[in-house]
Amino acid sequence: MGDKVKEEKDKNSPQEPILIQLDPGTKVKDKWIIEKKLGEGAFGAVYKVKDDKNNLYALKVESVKETVQILKMEVAVLLELEKADNRHFCKIYDRGQTDEFSYVVMTFVGKSLADLRMERTRKKFSVFTACNVALQCLEALEDLHNIGYLHRDVKPANYTIGRSEVGEIKKVYVLDFGMARKYIHENGTIKQPRKLAAFRGTPKYAPMSCHKLREFCRLDDVESWFYMVIEFTSGSLPWDKTESLEEILKKKRYARHPDGRKEILSGCPEQYWDIQIHVDTGQFFDEPKYSLIYGLLKLAILQTKCKSNEPFDWEKDKKDEVAEPVLIQLDPGTKVKDKWIIEKKLGEGAFGAVYKVKDDKNNLYALKVESVKETIQILKMEVAVLQELAKSNNRHFCKIYDKGMTDEFSYVVMTFVGKSLADLRNEQKEKRFSHHTAAALAIQCLEALEDLHNIGYLHRDVKPANYTIGRAEIKEVRKVYVLDFGMARKYIHEDGTIKQPRKVAGFRGTIKYAPVSCHRQKELCRLDDCESWFYMIIEFTRGWLPWEHCQNMDDVCKMKKECRVNSAHKDLIYNCPEQYTDILRAVDSGKFFDEPPYDRIYNLLKTVGISSKNKESDPYDWEKPPPKKTA
Repeated sequence: MGDKVKEEKDKNSPQEPILIQLDPGTKVKDKWIIEKKLGEGAFGAVYKVKDDKNNLYALKVESVKETVQILKMEVAVLLELEKADNRHFCKIYDRGQTDEFSYVVMTFVGKSLADLRMERTRKKFSVFTACNVALQCLEALEDLHNIGYLHRDVKPANYTIGRSEVGEIKKVYVLDFGMARKYIHENGTIKQPRKLAAFRGTPKYAPMSCHKLREFCRLDDVESWFYMVIEFTSGSLPWDKTESLEEILKKKRYARHPDGRKEILSGCPEQYWDIQIHVDTGQFFDEPKYSLIYGLLKLAILQTKCKSNEPFDWEKDKKDEVAEPVLIQLDPGTKVKDKWIIEKKLGEGAFGAVYKVKDDKNNLYALKVESVKETIQILKMEVAVLQELAKSNNRHFCKIYDKGMTDEFSYVVMTFVGKSLADLRNEQKEKRFSHHTAAALAIQCLEALEDLHNIGYLHRDVKPANYTIGRAEIKEVRKVYVLDFGMARKYIHEDGTIKQPRKVAGFRGTIKYAPVSCHRQKELCRLDDCESWFYMIIEFTRGWLPWEHCQNMDDVCKMKKECRVNSAHKDLIYNCPEQYTDILRAVDSGKFFDEPPYDRIYNLLKTVGISSKNKESDPYDWEKPPPKKTA
């Protein structure tokens, strides 16, 4: 044979792959002309090749002397996929063998998702791009699972986009099936797990089962996918710089703890919380809930308010990119204004970042920072609202201890609070509170809104994530705080009269809890805050809302309107106290300029506690000891 072939093998490393080196211009089987080497891997090497019409392809080669024929698995998987739904897989154009190597010619694709992420300024994608890419990556795994294979090495480097010159810059491909394994028998039944399975995959993205040397299942592929999606969205994983497999496993376990989950999902859409729960709650033989996860991702995409044909991040020119928030990163131990010592970052948001800090007496506080370069100064609104609240009845609001500015950022130091009501609800066994706890929380949450309304502000983003409890160590575990006034708006003039509504107002808030007026892009009023509050307490009480998996904003609005028609409200408040019917009527019966009937609603909520035969002093759900485990 006339091919110019060189075999390289390290004599001191018999386990190393026997790499096949093909020079540019070499012809394979008198048809495929080598242009250049693209990379090397466990299988051997990949080359960019062309045919006699200058069409481009990828050629994978593997020495015939290799003891483990990885390319054989690659071809087997791709051939089976060609018979099925081939949404995200390379097509095989040729395959064969020479005296020195086996080869396969397949679709020539574009950059990997790993490379595309690293090209971003902050090493992460926008939520719109991350969720759209996540959808396609999961579709690829579903197709692979449907033909009976597990991937077992899910990571960004094994996903690519197509090439722009063939109109596939938005299409995602999955590659590299060298570690794939058939998990079903010929009759379609799932194979029993082996007692011990070798570590497969890449430590950073490997599922916990892999660390424990257990057999893989479909949910393990999805777990690796989820780590990858978090990295797409937040730019990092908590174990990025950890080398020990044991320590990586510890950090992955901690990510299941409520505090760890809050840390790993910082800066991610709220739907990621639900996705993680679905990934973690299945058993070995269970099929992943693909459709449910797709629905959650589509909802996260919907909340970005981007059009469906919006370009992905890598399609945009630098000059066309929307300026991302300039996040201020402060390392532990850093002193702000020689007084506030950074302990750790608590989270990121539109305003910038929040840190846990202490003073020289070890008292704890929260410090919010925002770059002075930000065009929209959200922190300014936060401070304005809290300062006005400090002059009046401050029942449910953080206290400001300091505020100021450095050369790089504005900051405010305020009360350090406990867990959010969203986190507390998700920690409950059935993702809901008892009637006693739900009603008690509802009263405090509404009191907070009443106080805010009384100083002339609307919140406009009422949701469980924006309410927290206080800290146990200062005996505030029963006290509710309301946070985040970045979307707040003054609804009264200086003389106390209510402003006339604008004809059109932009969508504000979170789709799941947004009032109907918000969907219609109408001006919001106090009753709209109360409507969002009502949806929230229904979720507290029954554990979910009927439209939470709905993927279309117009359909969500339609469902919210329909639940008011005739007796349809009974479906909305199913499993809720009967008083909720009267509360809904009280919220719905007012007009734009009307004050909400706060006292009437408080009285209705107080009767819930009486009906459930609970005392006001009875412990809230998170104060109760966990149920004892039976032997």
